Amino acid sequence: MEQDALTQENAMLQTTLNNQELSAADVERMKHEKRELQKTVEQLEKGRDYFNQQIWEKEMQYAKKHEETERHICEYNEMARKLKLIPSSAENANGVDFEMHFNPHAQRPDQRAHMDFKGTIKPALLRLKQHISEKSRTNQSQVITEEEAFDQISEMVSDKQEEVSALEMKLQVLDKDLDWNKELMAKELQKTTGTAQSLDEGVQQMRAKVLKHEEVVEEKEEKLKELKLRVEQSAVEREEEKEEYSDFIVKACHMIMEHKTLIQNRTHELLEQAEEILEQTKQTEVPKSSIPLPEGA
Repeated sequence: MEQDALTQENAMLQTTLNNQELSAADVERMKHEKRELQKTVEQLEKGRDYFNQQIWEKEMQYAKKHEETERHICEYNEMARKLKLIPSSAENANGVDFEMHFNPHAQRPDQRAHMDFKGTIKPALLRLKQHISEKSRTNQSQVITEEEAFDQISEMVSDKQEEVSALEMKLQVLDKDLDWNKELMAKELQKTTGTAQSLDEGVQQMRAKVLKHEEVVEEKEEKLKELKLRVEQSAVEREEEKEEYSDFIVKACHMIMEHKTLIQNRTHELLEQAEEILEQTKQTEVPKSSIPLPEGA
């Protein structure tokens, strides 16, 4: 506007100059004034270009701030969805609306995120962080308890293995006794058989003695049969006991390995969940000015 006024004034002066009869001094003075006006116009044009450049730079800065703000808000909302904070009905939201909506036309900078960060969002995030920390401590305590239970079971199994080893040693001793008894009975049987053959050769001469001896032999054979039966029954019982203890050891080992595997898998899952939740929570922590917002709209 000032430039237009100067242009009009210059035109009026030029018209006046054309309509007047001027002296040489007047002409020189007017030329000087024209040069001064021309300098003023040039300075005003430079000032206009400078201010236009400043306005353009401010507009570009505002557009950049606008884009950065929208990007930060999108990143925040995406992270909040991953942490199950959005929508307000999500698992970890507890009814709080954590979602940000950018409003570039708001009068105050703290109103452009369309949310009460200090009064609502930050306290809710602190409560969620405390809840996750308590849950992590509970999971760690549960893991320690399960490890202690596993150690107790391992100790019990070790004790049972020692008992089984003692029983196996006892069974070996019984097997040796059984073999010795079998050998003794075989010798006794062989001796008895030889005696019977000798008695058969003199049956005609010593019938009464043979008959009596046969009764003794029959009695011994009966006792031998009973003893063999008892030995066989004892061997069967020892074999059954051995199979039972072997089955017990195998089942116990399977149960221990399965329980150990379950405990290890569960422990690994709990630790991964706890670390993942803690890591996600650390990533969501923001300083008091959580999102850089432009100061002027």
